[in-house]
Amino acid sequence: MTTSRNPVHKTLRIIVHGDNNNGEKKGTFTGPAPKMRVTTYDQVRWTVQVVPNDPNATFVVTFPGPSSPFRDAMGNPVLTVTDTNEREVVTEGLFHYQVDVTSGTDHFSIGHCPELDVDGNPSP
Repeated sequence: MTTSRNPVHKTLRIIVHGDNNNGEKKGTFTGPAPKMRVTTYDQVRWTVQVVPNDPNATFVVTFPGPSSPFRDAMGNPVLTVTDTNEREVVTEGLFHYQVDVTSGTDHFSIGHCPELDVDGNPSP
């Protein structure tokens, strides 16, 4: 979806600790923020970082449905995100989502939080 507005590009960083070092317990998430506020037409993407570094770590962001702030090419809600591609925010509302991270044989999860709060009044 293209717009004449100037979207803000936001990266939501998923950060999870894969061991008990660096002052955090294994499985502690220090990102994303519990609540991120965005505006319609903003471009949002997620990235993942496991501490210590695991370049092979994967993530799944799941919106419990039936709605999501994003739509696919057919206009259907995007309920699962597994890549770092930007997506345009098109639906106003408050969206809870779940984050799952896999690092080697470890699986870490946050359910029912965080939130993506979408304001429907974009800047011109």
